[in-house]
Amino acid sequence: MSPRVPLTDRLPGETALDGHHARLVPLQWPDPADALCRLMAQEREELWTYMLWGPFSSPKDAENALRERQETGNTMAIVAPTGAVMGTASFLRIRPEHGSAELGSIVYGQAMQRSLAGTEAMFLMMRHLFDDLAYRRCEWKCNAENDRSFRAAERLGFTFEGVHRQDMIAKGTNRDTAWFSLLDNEWPERSRALSAWLDPSNRDETGLVLDLLVLDEQNPRSLGFQLEAIARHLASLPEAMEGASRTEARRDALALRTAVQLVDVD
Repeated sequence: MSPRVPLTDRLPGETALDGHHARLVPLQWPDPADALCRLMAQEREELWTYMLWGPFSSPKDAENALRERQETGNTMAIVAPTGAVMGTASFLRIRPEHGSAELGSIVYGQAMQRSLAGTEAMFLMMRHLFDDLAYRRCEWKCNAENDRSFRAAERLGFTFEGVHRQDMIAKGTNRDTAWFSLLDNEWPERSRALSAWLDPSNRDETGLVLDLLVLDEQNPRSLGFQLEAIARHLASLPEAMEGASRTEARRDALALRTAVQLVDVD
């Protein structure tokens, strides 16, 4: 028989989570919820393509949806160091008796998409589950057609567990749901990788990431790994070139590195 597993009765999402680029606070009314409702009502329609909610025609519609979401999980507002509300994410499917919770209902405003704040927000939520609450399992679910969410889950360190076919009908169409998980015994290594990626020393003077491989070193087939290797090769070429060729190679290396940031970082 397996040894008895210690359990916790503590729930995630009941306290603020502080980072360098983002602060997550339990959603309260009117502040910061009113600002979040305005943000959600302004977002472009394509943001909601794979979401179970949205788009919203007004802040009031967004408010109604957020209040409904609060009944099924603990919702956090994501706030910038300036105090501006940038997005939201929730702890869902909270099962303290099993030490398990899901990260979901993630909405990033335009200023937060493909940003350090986006990665850090997920890191803070995972760290809260594993380090603060000693949970055993963190889940991630998404529409099986949502390639961007697939990439995000893999880069954060989640393991793909499979697809629940014809899981639900969402906005009048079939949805197959992809499941991912990250376990407590996998977290220490992933925590170190994410911390190194988020560290200010992993940026050049323009703010670009110096080492993308810190998140992809165990996934050599990933887009980030392959493009980073090419970018490093191009960056080494100018030392052996002169004139226009040298300038062009430098420009190509910078352009490719920027493409890596935009495509596969977040």
